[in-house]
Amino acid sequence: SLGYKISKNTIYNYMQALNDAFIVYYIKNYSKSYKALEQSIPKPFFVDNGILMANNVSDVSKLMENSVFIKLLGMYGIGRIYYAKAQSYDIDFVIAEKGVKQLIQVSYDIDNFATQEREVKSIYNASNNLNCKDLLIITWGKDGKISYKGKKIKLVPIWKWLLY
Repeated sequence: SLGYKISKNTIYNYMQALNDAFIVYYIKNYSKSYKALEQSIPKPFFVDNGILMANNVSDVSKLMENSVFIKLLGMYGIGRIYYAKAQSYDIDFVIAEKGVKQLIQVSYDIDNFATQEREVKSIYNASNNLNCKDLLIITWGKDGKISYKGKKIKLVPIWKWLLY
């Protein structure tokens, strides 16, 4: 897209080298089907937000999501962290241990009504499809719970969640 001619194999080799050097980790789209899981497009995360900031990434939402990934990596390891993307939802993190254990959304501006509605609907739809009751939205500063169509969604500020 930048006008450089480079083969897909070269890109995959670079991606693998970054992964082998523990600079970038990749998570896959959660699926009960092994074939669908392996064919999903991997979502990259960096081992340190400093790498993102050094490359002029200043979007607080992206930095928050990367920070959450780093913490989840320490808690669960790479084999149990996924994302989930389907027509009716887009979930930042799915924690899977013999089924789906927890769904996590990361949202900087949950006070914005449109953002809150999008995030809540997405996590609600995913919880129904993936049969999960532990629903969490990590925010910049909002703490509490939201009830949506009979489901309880916990809101936790990122600073507090990172201390767990």
